[in-house]
Amino acid sequence: MDTIVTWNMSPPNIVNVHPKTNQAQGIANWEGECNGQACSFFINGRDTVECRSPTGNGSIMNPGRWSDGSYGRSCNDYQTISTVGINSAYYGVDVDGNGALAPRVVYCDQNLDGGGWTLAATSSDDGVGRWTWNNRSLFTTDTQGFGNLNNLNRDLKDPAVMHVLPFQDLLFLHSPSDVWAAYGNVGDNSTSIAGALTAAPAPFCETSGGFPMTAGTLAVGGALCSTDLFFHPGDFDGNQSNCTSYDGGLAFPRDSSTYGPAWSANMSGAGCPFDDPAEASFGPNFIDPNTETDAAGFGQALGLNTGSNDFGVNYIQMYIRGAVTALPDGDNTTNDLLVLTSDATGDAGPFCPYGSWDDIGDGVVEQGWVICGIND
Repeated sequence: MDTIVTWNMSPPNIVNVHPKTNQAQGIANWEGECNGQACSFFINGRDTVECRSPTGNGSIMNPGRWSDGSYGRSCNDYQTISTVGINSAYYGVDVDGNGALAPRVVYCDQNLDGGGWTLAATSSDDGVGRWTWNNRSLFTTDTQGFGNLNNLNRDLKDPAVMHVLPFQDLLFLHSPSDVWAAYGNVGDNSTSIAGALTAAPAPFCETSGGFPMTAGTLAVGGALCSTDLFFHPGDFDGNQSNCTSYDGGLAFPRDSSTYGPAWSANMSGAGCPFDDPAEASFGPNFIDPNTETDAAGFGQALGLNTGSNDFGVNYIQMYIRGAVTALPDGDNTTNDLLVLTSDATGDAGPFCPYGSWDDIGDGVVEQGWVICGIND
């Protein structure tokens, strides 16, 4: 214990952990006590987040949440902090922490590119025109939401995820092909995806400067010029000078510029880049302002939209992923007291690295304990 105090530079903030007998030597002869019962324990001074176990069955009516009834801020909290493996499902999130917004149910993809993805929006060929040019402010300043979590294949927008939750990475998943593309470090966790789209230049008229794909199965082919992601690209129609403005000064009356996330494609034979980018977008089309294109992102450019039109078979989803919320909150509430278990190897997740302190040169304790309680 003296060595632990020396390493920690003060008595450790551990509660309900004590020697099995007076003068017991070595951590193996100490034990934890949880709800009056002996339990294993794990002391870890290197990490500032607590390890938690989820509950719920992942349905809309019984979404995943922490076992104490609290919520993660995003899907990435559950993926990263959870002590057990978790699946893609519905989870409860509280996107603004202690803010005014009530907790909400979202859909999380916990499989692609490490998981932790929170569904923000879906653009679907479902016969309903939501993501149109005249509605382009839905990407930026219009905070209304729409859609139904029971129908993830139809047009959907979660306003809290779009406008409040800070993001770093983006992921786009196409159906029915399951082709996907992830884009790391598009944001810096300081703003929402709506904030980033608001700040992006419109139209985007450069020949390069998109966000490179960092993971995924998307590949150049068909009419797709690049796997890069772009915000608000204008229509070059074979010549960069044709990309001018969105205020009536466009060079061609049949201009198919777009707004929001899009890809560079050669859709009408004028060549790469950005020939009719509206046909490789989330839906807005300058030339047809009240109609949502049936592009489904990069789906049309690659010939992936194999389902019947207007039935919600062809669609693209946008997910965001941001930084993990720091836990515990240190307010000395029940949120700071943990009772959990590990698997047979003693592993309780990436934020509970089981093992000794050998990596910092102390080498004084054995491996294999689980947190019984901490008081931060």
